[in-house]
Amino acid sequence: MKLWVLIVNYRTPQLTLGCVRSLLPLLSEGIDVRAVVIDNCSADGSAELLKQELPRLECGFPISFIVSPRNGGFAYGNNEAIRQCLAEVLSGEGAGTDEFVWLLNPDAYLQANAVRPLLEFFHDRPQVGIVGSRIEDEDGGVRCSAFRQPTLWSEIDATLGFGPLSRLLERYRIAPPPSAQPHQTDWVSGASLFMRAELLSVVGLMDERYFMYFEETDYCLAAQAHGYQVWYWPDFSVVHLAGQASGVTGKTRMLKRRPKYWFDSRDYFFRKHHGAGYLHLANLAWLLCYPVGRAWRAVRRKPNENPPRLWWDFLRYSYLGAK
Repeated sequence: MKLWVLIVNYRTPQLTLGCVRSLLPLLSEGIDVRAVVIDNCSADGSAELLKQELPRLECGFPISFIVSPRNGGFAYGNNEAIRQCLAEVLSGEGAGTDEFVWLLNPDAYLQANAVRPLLEFFHDRPQVGIVGSRIEDEDGGVRCSAFRQPTLWSEIDATLGFGPLSRLLERYRIAPPPSAQPHQTDWVSGASLFMRAELLSVVGLMDERYFMYFEETDYCLAAQAHGYQVWYWPDFSVVHLAGQASGVTGKTRMLKRRPKYWFDSRDYFFRKHHGAGYLHLANLAWLLCYPVGRAWRAVRRKPNENPPRLWWDFLRYSYLGAK
């Protein structure tokens, strides 16, 4: 079995080096591992450090290093690495059934468990195109990494958080509790996402109009539109230092204000998949329901777990044309 591991670095070179080191146990499973690391124009010395240190890791598998000419975002960075994979695949007779690609965040690292059963799951089910793994926090807590598609109803459920209504809208909830069983799902987290190599030739590259966030949601839906299934595989896990690569949390894990590119990606996703009218309805539902949900949490003396000034940022980025 051949596995390309694609890792996009942006100003986290030490995390990236640790991520690559964690791949070493894969060799004991007889897997032909090839890592592709891309520096997404960090402009902070990351590229120079990685160019110097990656050859010194002596991991026992080839590591390609690409320096991007610009920081085009997560989809753009992955596409740079995907192009190299495609070039290798297409230089032969096409992708075989035993060739896979793994998108792995630089702030994630491999747990001491076997990946071969996950790849064999691919091999035995030709209709499966994408599989997401279990994702854990440093303390061992399991994070949701198998999701439902965002909809108007999921926006209402996420913002209100009102018991009876939440139970009514449960089937629309984007992030259901993590399951201990493999199951089919709408999309999986891009922090640890496996796909069969042949899918790249069929579906193509990721949509680079997403700078960051929603690109994996979009790509999983594109794969399903081409007849592939998306699954969650909880028996293989990685530890994810959430937010370290994206910058949405600091080292103390305190939430920062949500960046403009998150709102831009969300708006683009709804407009692309549902149209401008649906986006407007989803925005209005969010803006109206969010204050009600905050008030309901305050009445129950529940802490606010949302980023600071979220309602105001939503309004100014989605409607007031803030830059």
